[in-house]
Amino acid sequence: MRIGVAHGTFDGTGGIEKANRALYNEIVGKGHEVHFHTRSERGSGNVLIHPVSSLGGVNSLRAMTFAMNASRQLRSGGFNVTHSHGEIVGADVITAHSCHARGLRVMREFRPKMHVRHQNMGVMDAVRLRIEKKNYREHRFKKAIAISNVVKRELMEEYYVPENDIAVIPHGISERVASGKDQKSLRQQVRDEIGIQSDDFVLLFVSNEPHRKGLEFVLGSMQRIDNKRLCLVVVGKDERNQFKTYAKSLGIAARVFFAGVQSEVERYYAAADLFVLPTLYEPFGLVITEAMCAGIPVLVSSIAGAAQHFIQNGRNGLLLHDPTSTEEISARITELVTSDDLRETLLQGTRNTRIPSWGDCADRVIEVYREVQRDR
Repeated sequence: MRIGVAHGTFDGTGGIEKANRALYNEIVGKGHEVHFHTRSERGSGNVLIHPVSSLGGVNSLRAMTFAMNASRQLRSGGFNVTHSHGEIVGADVITAHSCHARGLRVMREFRPKMHVRHQNMGVMDAVRLRIEKKNYREHRFKKAIAISNVVKRELMEEYYVPENDIAVIPHGISERVASGKDQKSLRQQVRDEIGIQSDDFVLLFVSNEPHRKGLEFVLGSMQRIDNKRLCLVVVGKDERNQFKTYAKSLGIAARVFFAGVQSEVERYYAAADLFVLPTLYEPFGLVITEAMCAGIPVLVSSIAGAAQHFIQNGRNGLLLHDPTSTEEISARITELVTSDDLRETLLQGTRNTRIPSWGDCADRVIEVYREVQRDR
């Protein structure tokens, strides 16, 4: 098949970009031709990159012009099937990485509980919402792929998309990271780089959207725990240093290390003892399954799509019922810090958890393409 794909970015460090690079390289490896239309200049593997022009400056203007130009390129490309990742109107297949309408409402509901300032709906949100509404209300697709049952349910509730028009294909995972001596060496190397002692208990938080993923509440829980060996490493964006300032105001800045955006997040999994993500809205959460496959326990919100697909509470991870409760978060962290048996139980559970590979996901996406072609 000759497949035309559109998404604004391809070479970034976000979850969607990582997922798309892994997925489409697998699809190419299975003998198909993938033409990826994006603002990015660099490709990955044998995926063919087609730059899409868009106006610079304001994000919303860039998004609108990308949507128009990418859509035009897909229509004129002579592809067997076209696939959008939510940033253009119309395609044979649309992958719903979230339901933006639901996400905005959830964040508005949580806003009164948040101390760190979070912008409410802006112009960029309005652009994304308009594209989403046109796609789903006007049924401008033949098949939707939801990345979790969470997203499937939201599309049905928000836009009345028929259940039969949605295929649920959770994100896959790359091969498990190296274990044994190499992993132990990497663990100490990364800790040395950050300035963390070998016997410290390290929490890891990874996200480029720290407001939505609940970093504020991780910091609040740290304040409640009187344990100088407990450290937090934050990987991802901290725009305007809001969270650094908040950590200082809580009196915990000495125990919190901000590593910034990292292209090799896997190195930081190796240095951690616990991955924590009290996310407020989470369609999937690729970092959750990455952490599990990296061999560290996870403490995450029960609403996360990945958690609902793969985590059994107390067996291969711990689930938070209220991601804004610093009392609940701190209690679960304390459990894990003080109980070697619990940590071993969770680690054994993750080893026995079957998470699909990206090759498995590619097979399922290709079957959706074939279904679309049969229905033409």
